[in-house]
Amino acid sequence: MQPLAAANGPLPGRVPDASTPHRVAATDVKTEQSLTSASGSLPLLTPDPNAIKNRIFDNAGPHRNPWEMAALLTELSGENPDGLSDALIAIGKEALETRRRILPLLAEALTLWPEADGRYVFLITNAYAEIDLPAAAEWGAIFLITTNRSDLAVSSLQGRLAEVSEDQALFLIASLPQKARRDAMNSVAYHIPLGDLNHLMQVWSNLDPQGISTFSKQLFERLGMERLDETAAWLVATPEAARIPGAISSISQALVSNNGPQKAMAWADSLSDANTEAQAITAIYREWAKLSLDSASLDVLSVYGKTPQLMADVFEGAAEHHGSGAAMQWDAARSLVNSSARAYAISALIEPMLVTVGPAETKAKITALPIHSLERDAAELMIQAVYQSAATLKQIENRFGKIE
Repeated sequence: MQPLAAANGPLPGRVPDASTPHRVAATDVKTEQSLTSASGSLPLLTPDPNAIKNRIFDNAGPHRNPWEMAALLTELSGENPDGLSDALIAIGKEALETRRRILPLLAEALTLWPEADGRYVFLITNAYAEIDLPAAAEWGAIFLITTNRSDLAVSSLQGRLAEVSEDQALFLIASLPQKARRDAMNSVAYHIPLGDLNHLMQVWSNLDPQGISTFSKQLFERLGMERLDETAAWLVATPEAARIPGAISSISQALVSNNGPQKAMAWADSLSDANTEAQAITAIYREWAKLSLDSASLDVLSVYGKTPQLMADVFEGAAEHHGSGAAMQWDAARSLVNSSARAYAISALIEPMLVTVGPAETKAKITALPIHSLERDAAELMIQAVYQSAATLKQIENRFGKIE
């Protein structure tokens, strides 16, 4: 499978060849005489979407030219951006024969108009995909390669195509720039047929060997909703599948939600690999805490009383479930009798609290902990560790101001 190469030109019949003039930029429209509309000068404002639609139709005659259409769309967007949007919506509702004539031309024009507003790209892309998904996906690959854009509506075409033509979809995805390729991979997870689990493992291996996307995680989340029991049994019987990123955590969480924590734990015990079993138990406790923090905490203390590191996962799951209510779990963490479990629980709440309630309130709660206690020492170490992450620190400072 060889990826498309933008340097070798577009696929036949989709965009102009190398002899065509340079692509249209918004600032070039009024200065390129060759790109002016055949109808001559245009009015300064066209408030009626039907009038805009008719001008687009006039430009899509027998001698249609994507460069002229790109020039027209650029000008219309400057005159009346909302009117153009309404006109494109109306075009998407035209008779099938009309859409088949207009939409491929509009799509080609977008390839020549890299500055196009995302809403126009979205409307044209979806309307084109409705009448001819394979052609739209092929055009979409050219558009993304040529413009170096990463519009989700366009990159997701390849995922939609995987439902009907997996080979073509994977071929097109291999050609995309990285951001668009990642989005396309994620889209495949929602559309690819789920019939053969072994085949899906091979698709993952071919599609994303470098792990640049969340394809596998999203795929197994979908399997957890649509084929939970079969997938859980398959992971037990196929250790190499259990090592696919996101497989164990996604199915563990689905088992908790659908069958209950105890049955999920029994499934985790049946996994042959110790590391895989540990991943499953961690995911189960995180999900369990979303159902009942108290029962998940009690189970950790009962089973792992002397080494309660999993208490951190319990409270991370609870904080994740309650979003900005991470501070609500603070009293529950402080009330744990086991000092090690208490320290793990409190340390797990530090980052979500910093992000949601801010440094001042978080530090006030830490200061209220007993001096030299295990939980206070753990909390102070955790707050330093959080500040070492540039991305998290920026997120906190953007919301709460500069941290001194």
